[in-house]
Amino acid sequence: MHKKVLLALTASLICQESLFAKDKDYTLGKISTAGKKDRSDYSGQVNLGYSGITAPKSWQDEEVKKYTGSRTVISNKALTQQANQSIEEALQNVPGLQIRNATGVGAMPTIQIRGFGAGGSGHSDATLMLVNGIPVYMAPYAHIELDIFPVTFQAIDRIDVIKGGGSVQYGPNTYGGIVNIITKPIPTQWENQAAERITYWAKAKNAGFAAPPDKTGDPSFIKSLGNNLLYNTYVRSGGMINKHVGIQAQANWVRGQGFRDNSPSNISNYWLDGIYDINESNGIKAYYQYYDFAIAQPGSLSEQDYKINRFANLRPLNQKGGRSQRFGAVYENRFGDLDRVGGTFSFTYYGQLMTRDFQVSSSYNSANMVTCFSEAACRAAGLPAGYNLAVPYYATNYNGWAEVENPVRSINNAFEPKVNLIVNTGKVKQTFIMGLRFMTTTFLQRQYLNTNECATKTSGEGAGFLCEGANVMSGWKPHIKHGVYRNWNNWRNNYTAVYLSDRIEAWDGRFFIVPGLRYAFVQYNNENASNWMQIPEKDLRKIKHMNNWMPSTNIGFIPVQGDHNVLTYFNYQRSFVPPQLDVLSYGGAEYFTQHFDTVEAGARYTYKDKFSFNADYFRIWARDFATGQYSVYTSGPMKGNVRPINGYSQGVELELYYRPIRGLQFHAAFNYIDTRVTSHGPLTDLNGDVLKGTSYNKHFPFVSPFQFIFDARYNWRKTTIGISSYFYSRAYSGISNSAAGGYYGMQYYSGGNNYESVLNSGYQCEAWCMTQHEGLLPWYWVWNIQVSQIFWENGRHRVTGSLQINNIFNMKYYFTGIGSSPAGLQPAPGRSVTAYLNYTF
Repeated sequence: MHKKVLLALTASLICQESLFAKDKDYTLGKISTAGKKDRSDYSGQVNLGYSGITAPKSWQDEEVKKYTGSRTVISNKALTQQANQSIEEALQNVPGLQIRNATGVGAMPTIQIRGFGAGGSGHSDATLMLVNGIPVYMAPYAHIELDIFPVTFQAIDRIDVIKGGGSVQYGPNTYGGIVNIITKPIPTQWENQAAERITYWAKAKNAGFAAPPDKTGDPSFIKSLGNNLLYNTYVRSGGMINKHVGIQAQANWVRGQGFRDNSPSNISNYWLDGIYDINESNGIKAYYQYYDFAIAQPGSLSEQDYKINRFANLRPLNQKGGRSQRFGAVYENRFGDLDRVGGTFSFTYYGQLMTRDFQVSSSYNSANMVTCFSEAACRAAGLPAGYNLAVPYYATNYNGWAEVENPVRSINNAFEPKVNLIVNTGKVKQTFIMGLRFMTTTFLQRQYLNTNECATKTSGEGAGFLCEGANVMSGWKPHIKHGVYRNWNNWRNNYTAVYLSDRIEAWDGRFFIVPGLRYAFVQYNNENASNWMQIPEKDLRKIKHMNNWMPSTNIGFIPVQGDHNVLTYFNYQRSFVPPQLDVLSYGGAEYFTQHFDTVEAGARYTYKDKFSFNADYFRIWARDFATGQYSVYTSGPMKGNVRPINGYSQGVELELYYRPIRGLQFHAAFNYIDTRVTSHGPLTDLNGDVLKGTSYNKHFPFVSPFQFIFDARYNWRKTTIGISSYFYSRAYSGISNSAAGGYYGMQYYSGGNNYESVLNSGYQCEAWCMTQHEGLLPWYWVWNIQVSQIFWENGRHRVTGSLQINNIFNMKYYFTGIGSSPAGLQPAPGRSVTAYLNYTF
């Protein structure tokens, strides 16, 4: 009986194999389908993504092996089996990237790449962020910040990180690189999935999972434990209905607590994909997404409070939230014969509606712990001369304290026709890519205040300042800046870009050169009412019509081809960042264009699918770079605004993959970065205080010169063990490059040079509200481990699960200067344990 069953099963498998051999799988963008093809597979020949980017699945893909630059693919297995707690955690495994993980829940990643972005607004403004090839910034030209990051961990399939040579097709802001996040594709057969991830944060001093009552104020062990849990629920259903039509719906809910005390997190992500494969030559795909989030943003702590409890939330009113609707459709036509003349024509439309609201207090820039109400008392407490008043940063019971609300709404619409044309004469093969993108953006900014208008004490300490009784809040009112105008803005902008590149291949594809050119025409139109914020006329004229030319060149040569393959490459690109609106700098905007020139040279050796080693040198020249509050004007009409600087970043990246035996894979990488300011401007801090010396030859702040990555994965039968780790060396916390203060650095107080232009605008805050950190940020080496198991499978039914520990050794480290609160110490996540259970059927 068993022999008959075995013979029948063998015959069935042989029949299936022969049937599958007749039908080739091919890819339409990110959505895989199956069917017959008379012509060669277009995948890897021309770009079929939503916006012109293909999506390799791992380092073993030919597209990665032959890419003329540094490129890292975080595969689905690496993403799900190597102890990645969030998207931020996964991106730490890419050389050249440093993520300042301030939330732990993946809501607002702060991404630094190749030395840029660290001193910016704290919202990933140094790389082009894409989801399925579509930009996800709130305003992809005028507001390059991830105010909303409309992606959740369980909804993604893999991540493709491209560095160098990407400006022609993809747009502005590519000088650091491109991060393309690929969501889960529509399966060829109908499939359902239900999954749950539960994360337990270790918040207690002893790294347990429930703090004792004297540390939490909650006598109930269960309630204490509940304040440490984060739930991540995911469901998916979809597939091909027939050979022409496929749909898929996904939903992901993240509820519970972040790694800080009393930091509720609420994230929802809904995604609908569809494909209509009309015939062999024509297809349509479309998507719709709704995403919203609301999280506490505890911000920084003073050094004293950090030492007491680094997970404390002493800024409970700091909150961030928003919602996003993204939608689009792509028509694609495949024509001709790739062996001679052929290619694709696509027409893409995509739209995006985003609204976000960030709320902070008027002590946003403070980590002050001193209480004093006279000049003598303040001097005795260590404050500089001239101070006669100070209260701790978490105090709210004084007249003039305020909550500040900054809602912003952005509406984007874009279309992009594009042609990929292959002309193959036999000896020479050319691939032309040409297209046009037109985008409109409506960008609306508002600011409201909720001010404490309490009656003040009439005698004693704090008279005329501290509240006599309870706080009396005014309710939310428009911010009337300087008592004159509303701090509001309306912008209606449009952008047009055309691009052309030509990949010329000779010697059977062993030598290729890809010259390219992109031209962008940018128009900003301000529509403010007369009683709103008025933009200086000279700035409006400057940004009314702007032109930018972006040339690029990629050169590759393969001296050794076969099982052993060697690729040498060189690339150059010019990129730019247009004027930025509503940035987290004192002027609130950057009415200038930042320019970047990038070169990259390197070589990649691969042996079959077993070994890959890439060595890469890069250098990026920055002109009129906005360092992000660390070089500001201290006088004149631009007082308090960002002062652009010139500088460069250069470094070496080494990356290795090795599969010695089946089921075992190692990945290691090393990165060295040297950043320097080449301008001879005055040296200032974010308070506008003038420091000794000039900015020339100073390192960019927050950039760790050394990075080391190691991860591994071993699969045996139905069990997989994965580990990951990342090391970052110490970094300067300010443009002064001070090493004062030891491990915790040192806090100092503003001389009051700049605070008035910032805070004397409708609510009360003195110079003590502006504290600054100097010194070195700590090094850290974080290790994670995960064990994954297939518990049961039968046909299309499969139950899997995993258990992982992140930050195994409870490494203690912090950041400073990031967007949530620039002063003080911003703690990183401690140890956590995550349990995962999944059922696919």
